[in-house]
Amino acid sequence: GTVTLSGANFEDNLAQFGGSIATLGGSVEVEEAFIIQSDATRGGGVYNDAGTVTLDYVTVSDNVATDSGGGIWTSGGGLTITDSRILHNLSSSSGGGIDSDSTTVTIDGSLIAFNQANGPPDNAGGGGIHQSGSGGSITINNTTLSGNSAGPALGDGGGIRHDDGVLNINSSTITGNVAPDSAGGILTENGSLL
Repeated sequence: GTVTLSGANFEDNLAQFGGSIATLGGSVEVEEAFIIQSDATRGGGVYNDAGTVTLDYVTVSDNVATDSGGGIWTSGGGLTITDSRILHNLSSSSGGGIDSDSTTVTIDGSLIAFNQANGPPDNAGGGGIHQSGSGGSITINNTTLSGNSAGPALGDGGGIRHDDGVLNINSSTITGNVAPDSAGGILTENGSLL
């Protein structure tokens, strides 16, 4: 079934997967909400495993993942983010703001800023977004990625680390992102950048 959450405030939550929200094959729609200051191993704010997550006018901020996906972690399924803010999230591996593996992701009219991916040298990257998995795609429209960072030593892709799948960026701004090693803005390896 589908769970719809409107006008909610998720704060100071703790879990192994999905500090505030987790879906395992289900469907979750969140609108006009705050998902803040929560902690998890994966998906400090939101965790999606083969489900469908829709965020509309949502702030995902100041969440922490001890592995990947400081703000949002998603594998399979779909993720749609519209008119939302992904801010000041931190991961200890990859994907400070969003870590996506083989997911169909659409981001429209949003701000992804000041997120950090602070993993070890061989696995640090994608301060704003990390994308992996050949079956996935990310489409970014009218969105700003700013002030994100990958590190601390040999991190790649301060704004976006694109390891696989399809990445399509339209009418968006990528500015002021930082990576100690390669590509302050976008690092692309095996996938397709359109």
